[in-house]
Amino acid sequence: MINPLIDSLIDSLIDTLIDSLIDPLIDPLIDSLVDSLTDPLIDPLSDCLIHSLIDPPIDSLIDTLIDTLIDPLFDPLIDSLTVPLIDPLIDPLSDSLIDSLIDPLIDSLIDTLIDSLTDPLIDPLSDHLIDSLIDPIIYSLIDFLIDTLIDPLID
Repeated sequence: MINPLIDSLIDSLIDTLIDSLIDPLIDPLIDSLVDSLTDPLIDPLSDCLIHSLIDPPIDSLIDTLIDTLIDPLFDPLIDSLTVPLIDPLIDPLSDSLIDSLIDPLIDSLIDTLIDSLTDPLIDPLSDHLIDSLIDPIIYSLIDFLIDTLIDPLID
């Protein structure tokens, strides 16, 4: 058996050699292997678990805290400032902007959509209906009027 003092010195020397020479070479290799092999498998799973299990309760808790603690304090203050001070300034301006800028854009967009989408479908149908239903009635009425009112005067 080796003397315990010598055994301790040898162990210490081996540890020092491993720590100073081998570990710096092997640690980056191990880290790289872990990063390249396990991370692609674990990261999506952990993201999925975080998004599906952890985020909803935390989001709900935050929403509840805001709804129960913060909103009741600030909503009346905001309303009390907004209604008498800001609304009289913004409402006429917003009405004017809506009437002069937004309404014409929306009207034009609606007209364009109608013209481009429904007219090609409806126009042939309406032309066909006019030609097949309305025109014969009008022509028949005109013929009747001519036959009953004008022809007796001419004959």
